[in-house]
This record gives sequence, structure tokens and C-alpha cells, in this order.
Amino acid sequence: AWREPVEFIWERARALSVSGKPCEAAALYQICRQKDPARAYSWHYEGFNLDRCGRTFAEVYPCLVQAVELDPENPWWNGRLVTFLIRHARFDQARDRFAAAMSRIRQRDAWFSRHFLRWVAHQWLESGQPLEAERVFSQIDQLHVEEDRPLRVLRQQILDAVEALHLGDSVYAPNYPIERRWKIPAEIPAQSPDGHPLTSWYPFRVQELSREGPVIVLATTDPARRVLRKTLTPEQWEDWLGEPWTEAAGFYFAGVYADQTAVIRATPPDTMVPHTLSYDAADGYWRSVD
Repeated sequence: AWREPVEFIWERARALSVSGKPCEAAALYQICRQKDPARAYSWHYEGFNLDRCGRTFAEVYPCLVQAVELDPENPWWNGRLVTFLIRHARFDQARDRFAAAMSRIRQRDAWFSRHFLRWVAHQWLESGQPLEAERVFSQIDQLHVEEDRPLRVLRQQILDAVEALHLGDSVYAPNYPIERRWKIPAEIPAQSPDGHPLTSWYPFRVQELSREGPVIVLATTDPARRVLRKTLTPEQWEDWLGEPWTEAAGFYFAGVYADQTAVIRATPPDTMVPHTLSYDAADGYWRSVD
């Protein structure tokens, strides 16, 4: 029934995958790899679409492994296998497969950074392992990072998560640039209205609104960077920020002056790291739209 070349069946399978019919796509890719078992492409995308169908680890894993065994230097096949293992919390296997891939793959260009290292680091981060994500991301050439916006976004996300892990909490908005953190923000005046110098400042976030007032989590900016939890009175909030305390939410900076007066300033939206990504249903990865 399927006498046409494998490439024709691939096109139909890919169309089904793109249109949100992964189970039907997987069935066609299975036909392709039965017709030509040496094609890594068919094995890989059968596994990918079976995974999208919600099939078991035992059903998906052999397909992804076979694609790598047939084409061991392909960054795409290796990346899919490693990220699949991470998603299923097979962390030791993922590390072993990653190390094996790094020893085999000779292609270390920008494509390798964007389509192998990037997605492995991203999956470690998504799985709540920011230190593993940082370790993988550190192997990306810095030039590739500067030339690729999704890589820059991922770097921001990883470093933010690592910082929160070390602090034990988050006091900066996730997309507030890492390079601007722990420096006196421009939003905090160097002097009070009466001319008193700034003596201390703190990044913080509003954790909740209690009956007593906004409950905040702040960090000291000394080298120890201690995280503290405080409750401000409604009067303090409205005096220092000039806005109703019942609207307190998100991330802020606070400055304290020599005369013990204080100011609060919200983190400006225009200081955030921008990013716009689109999802490719056929490949299952996010890409920059620009």
C-alpha cells in the first residue's frame, strides 16, 4: 500500500505532526523506518511523535536511542535523547548520554550551540536543576550567545534561577538583567529631598498582603546578601511609594537615607530583558521570531 519513496511518506508524516496529529504521524514514521531501517530520521521522529502522544518511556526510548546509534554525531538526535531522559528524571542516564555525545560530536559551531547545548540546558532548567543547566550552558561559545537572542534569554533565566537557589528566594524580577543586579539602581535617588545621603538600599518583592500590611522578602546588598522577611505598615508603604498599599505586588527597590527616611520604587518594565519566541510544532522547539 505504501510503495512510494520514503521521502514522500516523510512529507505526509511531517504535515500530520505540524497539524497536531502526532499519533497519525508516528504511524507513518513507523512505516518509513520499516521500509528503510537505516534512516535515523524516521526513528527519531517516530519517537518524538510517540512522546507527544503520551506513550510510555519504554515505547519512546528505543526509537530515540536507535536514531543516535545510526547517526551518532547528529546534534539534533543526541539532544532529543538527552532532554527526553531529563524530562523523565533519568538524570544519571542523561549525564552519561550527554558526555558521550560531547565526545562524539565534532561540529561545534553556532548551530550546535543553539540546537544541542541550548536545549539540554533548557531542559535541565525546566526540570528544576539550575546548576546542571549552568554547567551545560557554560560550554556555549560566548560569541554564539551574543549573536542569538534565545540564547541570551536562556542565559538570563539560568543565572536568575541559580541566584535564587543561592539566596534561597527571589528578590529581582526574573527578567531584570543579571548585569544590572546588585548595583544601586537609577530609580533610587542618591539623596533624600532634604539632601541626606543614601545609606543603604535593597531589592525586594512583595510576598503577600496581610492584615498588617505588605509582607516583603528583601536581600541585603552587602557581600553576605542575607534574605529577610519583613512586614511594612500601610502607612509606611503609602508614605514611601505614594500608592495604595492594597495594590502592592511584584518587585521593587527600597532606599534608606541618613535621616532614616525611605523611598520605594517599582522595577520599571523598560529595564526588563525582552524576548519573543515562537513554537515549531513539527520539531517541538522554540525559535526566535526575528
